[in-house]
Amino acid sequence: MLSQIAPFLAPMLLGAQLILLVVLVKGDICPGQRGRIHKVFSLVGLVWLLVAINYPVALVCSLLTLYFCARAKFSKTRDKGPLWSLVLASVLAAVFVLAKAFQQTTITNGLLFIVLVMLLGTAFAHLLLTIARTRLQAFHKILPFSGVVASIVLVILTLIYAFGLLHTAQEPMVSRAIIGLMLLVVGVLVWCAHIIFSKAPNKWVLLVSTSLLLTASVYGWALSVV
Repeated sequence: MLSQIAPFLAPMLLGAQLILLVVLVKGDICPGQRGRIHKVFSLVGLVWLLVAINYPVALVCSLLTLYFCARAKFSKTRDKGPLWSLVLASVLAAVFVLAKAFQQTTITNGLLFIVLVMLLGTAFAHLLLTIARTRLQAFHKILPFSGVVASIVLVILTLIYAFGLLHTAQEPMVSRAIIGLMLLVVGVLVWCAHIIFSKAPNKWVLLVSTSLLLTASVYGWALSVV
């Protein structure tokens, strides 16, 4: 099961790590928020360890991220910590994801894999920022909006992918792709629930939406992404 999930965790972690890095470097955050964001990076590093079980190269990304967590302060601080380790981890993660994209059997699948960086990455980043109790309110709208845009692109790519499968008599894979799209729609709706109902985002709701989006990716496209 982990061998199917691991390829989709990589773009999710890359997208989330880039967003969190931008928040640390460019965001107008108080010392308390900075410490909490430093802390959630430990979750990113631990998930990279899961990816490393199937892709040992991901171990370097994990170690660099966890090194940052070991040197950065989790309490109120203005110290940015060794950001170079996060930058290097992000660069290596980007190389890994791009390499996986170029390994895909079709251009459509390669593009689909890259779009997952935006979809899963923004969803996971939103979850982590909510756990960190961020006061950057704009992100609560920007990140879901980015996810909606990514999901639309993903639907178009999936329809192209499914149309190609119909010509090769692979109807079971088409059915999986359709179920994946249904889970995708539900996941996006759950993600945007706080906007629809004008409420503050809840970390448990965001955890459910991120899980649904990851499940949609694994179930709908695990047979096409290698």
